[in-house]
Amino acid sequence: MLKLLKTIMRAGTATVKYPFAPLEVSPGFRGKPDLMPSQCIACGACACPANALTIQTDDQQNSRTWQLYLRRCIYC
Repeated sequence: MLKLLKTIMRAGTATVKYPFAPLEVSPGFRGKPDLMPSQCIACGACACPANALTIQTDDQQNSRTWQLYLRRCIYC
């Protein structure tokens, strides 16, 4: 039992101080996709392979609705 306790104490902390310190991210991390509705012409070129981004257009009201599901996003 003491041997296990010594091993655990040597390992140190395994958590991060997230709310109080920023998390380290890998150099290749691209971050959250940036949407610019002012530049959108609803052409569909921003099609998402993971279906994380959906755009619905309403021609009668001349409006577009964007929905981004970050849990589905593969950050391509």
